[in-house]
Amino acid sequence: TSYVPGWMVGTFHGYNPMYGADVVMTIREDGRVTADANGQAITGYINDERLHVGNVIFSISRSRDGFITSQEGDRHNEVVYRRSR
Repeated sequence: TSYVPGWMVGTFHGYNPMYGADVVMTIREDGRVTADANGQAITGYINDERLHVGNVIFSISRSRDGFITSQEGDRHNEVVYRRSR
C-alpha cells in the first residue's frame, strides 16, 4: 500500500484531448486506481503522488477542485480532472 493524500481519494472526471477520451477515474485510499476512458477499462496505482499505469508514469499536481496528470516524457498528454459531485 502507499500513502494517498485525502484530496486525491474519490471519483474524478476529465477529458484527454490527445486521445479524444472522456475519463472517469476512481482513486482508493490504498492507492489503487480504476478508470474508464471511452469504455476502455484502465487500472493503475498511486505512489509518491505519481500515477502508474502499466509502464507509463504521470506526475500529479493538485488543482482547485481536482488535479492534473501529465505523462512523464510526453507533457502533451495532460488531463485536467475535477472531483465528481
